[in-house]
Amino acid sequence: KMSLEVIQALVGTIDAKDTYTNGHSIRVAQYSKMISKALGDSEEEQKRVYYAALLHDIGKIGIPDTIINKPSELTEAEYGIIKTHPDIGSQILKSISTMKEISVGARWHHEHFDGSGYPDKLKGSDIPKIARIIGVADAYDAMTSNRSYRKYLPQAKVRQELVDNRGTQFDETIANIMIKIIDEDNIGNGIAKIDNFVIFISNALKDEILKIQITEVNKRFAKAKIIEFIEKSNRRKEVDCDCYDSCGACSFLHIDFKEEKEKK
Repeated sequence: KMSLEVIQALVGTIDAKDTYTNGHSIRVAQYSKMISKALGDSEEEQKRVYYAALLHDIGKIGIPDTIINKPSELTEAEYGIIKTHPDIGSQILKSISTMKEISVGARWHHEHFDGSGYPDKLKGSDIPKIARIIGVADAYDAMTSNRSYRKYLPQAKVRQELVDNRGTQFDETIANIMIKIIDEDNIGNGIAKIDNFVIFISNALKDEILKIQITEVNKRFAKAKIIEFIEKSNRRKEVDCDCYDSCGACSFLHIDFKEEKEKK
């Protein structure tokens, strides 16, 4: 059986491939779990959704770094190569018989509800629910993250994209849940309140340095708790203005420390 430690190691390998989306897999897993919970899934089902979402992009291991980190838009040929990552991912994961859903999430998270997605052009309920959930969570995080070729989109724009693509790209029920989460501001608060969020910060520490970058910010996130953790740590602090750097702490939690720094 695949252990959490092995999954986390694989996630680190995936996110290390893309310097602009560090923390993406963890964020997508958290959003997916929130959606799963809102759908009324059991705790066991939520856990399975979470693990599948953590590994949804494992196929990118087989994509050249020059394409993943290209600082401009991809050519048609390059995009064709990127589109092979769901098949690569499912091939990697399909032998794990105790967690079959993780290969399902890897293969079909880019399918569209209207059948226009890839790799198999599945449509509607033919797309497994777990893949439909991850597809919405993945799209949300992609739109709200900086990429090598563009900056993140404003939250209002992202919300409208979810509204406009209900029933076409996205399962309408799942998209509506994501929209409700945005409207209730549970993206930041829900993630910041998880019991082990400090563990993710701890895992992001590099040697003696904790880098915390300035992001687009929702100032209502749990800054106080994280600041307290940093102050109690013996580690040296650096504050960068380059979003989504290699530690992944800010890209996971989306926290702005600029205001706190200016107070001191």
